[in-house]
Amino acid sequence: MYKISMKKISILVSIAFFAILFVVIVILLNFSNIVKVRNADDKPYRVALLLDGIRSDRSWGQSHYDALARVTGDLGIELLCRENVSSDETFDKVVTALIEDEGCSVIVAASFFYGERLPELTAKYPKVYFLHASGLDSGDNLCSFYGRMYQYRYLCGIITGTQTKTGKIGYVASYPTSEVNRGLNAFALGVRSVSPDAQVFTAFSGSWKDSERDRATAEKLINEYGVDVLSQHTDTLAPLETAKEHGILAAGCHFDNSDIIGESYLTGCVWQWDVFYREQILACMQSRFHGGHRWLDSESGIMSIVDPTKTDPTRTGYEEQLKAAQDKLASRSFDVFYGPVNDNNGELRIAVGESMSDESMLNKFDWYAEGVVIVE
Repeated sequence: MYKISMKKISILVSIAFFAILFVVIVILLNFSNIVKVRNADDKPYRVALLLDGIRSDRSWGQSHYDALARVTGDLGIELLCRENVSSDETFDKVVTALIEDEGCSVIVAASFFYGERLPELTAKYPKVYFLHASGLDSGDNLCSFYGRMYQYRYLCGIITGTQTKTGKIGYVASYPTSEVNRGLNAFALGVRSVSPDAQVFTAFSGSWKDSERDRATAEKLINEYGVDVLSQHTDTLAPLETAKEHGILAAGCHFDNSDIIGESYLTGCVWQWDVFYREQILACMQSRFHGGHRWLDSESGIMSIVDPTKTDPTRTGYEEQLKAAQDKLASRSFDVFYGPVNDNNGELRIAVGESMSDESMLNKFDWYAEGVVIVE
């Protein structure tokens, strides 16, 4: 019995030893990340974020700023943020100053429109890493990235379709770009998957950040078309605020604004960039960065749906349909733009058994799905 007990003790000691060794290795690996917070010339390691709006917009801009602030804070490196940077020569000057005067090693450009300025800058500064949110180009030191948010707009459409009483839903959009059309069509397909006769009345405000235009567009949809739920693809809070003022439901995007909108806030498809930014910045710091174009899916963890019961615990009627759609998307047995899909003129755009290519979704989405009504 004594020998058996000693053998057990020996095994336990061995297990304990290897457990401690594992912990030490993890600590050393993490420490190796931390000690790289300074460049070879002993200057602080700095990451810069450029926005075409402000960092506190509670929308697209803040989703990036908040995530980067958390990640850089955890890694012990410095974050510099430049707001309201236009996509002209001003962008070049700001980036040049951040690199040459501030010593930034990573530039995060959080606007699609910066894409025209980036090729020259990435060539000029080959040792600086560039991350372009919503961009399409790539290079040795350039990674453009976005998420398949259209899948989450489809889920928002399912939730919205179960909550409308009139079958009339409003959609405040910025411009008819492929990105915006992709999200609008996905939303409409989600709505009509649960409410086949519903219509999504859509008006383009002609702006990403003009609150007055967005408010006027939202008022038009409510007052002239009688919509009882309002969704959006713009960066302002005006559609959400207008819906609240009229006592109707609203589905947001980019950032969770349920805390300030209250019960009118039905749901939202929102960005959570932390995991992606941590991965990319560590890759830059450790010289293992890979350029390219990345269109990230649900497994990346950068997108989520706001729980409809967050502002109204009694809200119900969507659970079964939402869960079924989430399961299908997760299994990869289904995607939003799998045929048959008709456009709003009755033309078959995606045949049975076919799917829309990434190239078409990204760059050639110039039509509207059945149920979308474009309002002038």
